[in-house]
Amino acid sequence: WADSVNTAAVTRIVACVLALDGLATAERTIASLRRFGLPLVVGVEHREDAVGVPDAEINQIDWRDDFADARNQLAGLIDADWLL
Repeated sequence: WADSVNTAAVTRIVACVLALDGLATAERTIASLRRFGLPLVVGVEHREDAVGVPDAEINQIDWRDDFADARNQLAGLIDADWLL
């Protein structure tokens, strides 16, 4: 019987925020995402910009005046099936 049980894979979803102009502009977004109880990952240009974000993984992103590049840098640091 145990051999025939299909174990479902766990899907990991992570909420991501790029806050390259500081967190002041992203505070509402972060507050909204917290309602869902997902792990939160924040990408910032300067690590000191992320002071005051509890329970979030903070990653410093090298901003090269290219949003797609910044998004890809952050996505490359996250081990998840889905990124929001």
